[in-house]
Amino acid sequence: MRRALGLSHFLWQGILFGLPLIYLVVTSLHHYELGMPRGSVTLHNYRALMASPFLISGMRSILVSICVAVLSAFISSGTVVCTWIVASPKVRWWIIVACALVFFAGAMPRTYALEFVFSANGPLGPLWRWLSVVPLDSTLGVVLASLGLVLPLALIIMYAFRRSIPDDLLDCARDLGARELTVQLSIVLPLLRPALIVTSVVSFLLAFGDVVAVSLIGGSQLYTAPLQVLDYIRIDDWGSAAAASVMLVAVVVAMIALGTSLIAVDARRR
Repeated sequence: MRRALGLSHFLWQGILFGLPLIYLVVTSLHHYELGMPRGSVTLHNYRALMASPFLISGMRSILVSICVAVLSAFISSGTVVCTWIVASPKVRWWIIVACALVFFAGAMPRTYALEFVFSANGPLGPLWRWLSVVPLDSTLGVVLASLGLVLPLALIIMYAFRRSIPDDLLDCARDLGARELTVQLSIVLPLLRPALIVTSVVSFLLAFGDVVAVSLIGGSQLYTAPLQVLDYIRIDDWGSAAAASVMLVAVVVAMIALGTSLIAVDARRR
């Protein structure tokens, strides 16, 4: 039974991800004109990308995603630690439910809501301008919008990890005279290191591939690698779009490998 389930898992993974990825790589090795392949297998698309602004937009995407990942891990860990101290289990449960509802509400309505709230006619627009904050249609605005998209999921992940920490361990530390701040900094946060890694990686990946926040908030002020892939598709340059997508997948694989390695190193240290 287990073997059958394992084989079925690899089967549907291969159909949903493996075959499209193979086709993507094959497509990236052909030059397209007017939506049709021309010539034999070549690295022309990759050489063209290296000479285009794609590398700059890719680095910009990575930078924005790193900012989102760091802020998401910091805010979610701080929120979970504080609420675990002052909130009851029932309140914490409702927070998780609220995060789930917000996350699955969809990226488009949440981004539109953020844009409306901080726009010139929005309720916080005058306050935003009075504080002389950077305009919403900027890199900072995209980071804030992306943070709003990934933070509910980051909180759910952090809450799930926090529930796995036994309360008896913390009670023993308190009985031995440890202050609450010492308990949180010396016991809880070190045990939350895997959650911080997972939250950072997931937030990075969601922000890295997002086009909603960049399109609605960034506008023409911010051009990222996923948007460039969409532009290639619009002009039927499937070869360049496939090559750019393969390079983005390489970044995703590298980030997942980095997160997995950090979790393994943390597990060995324990």
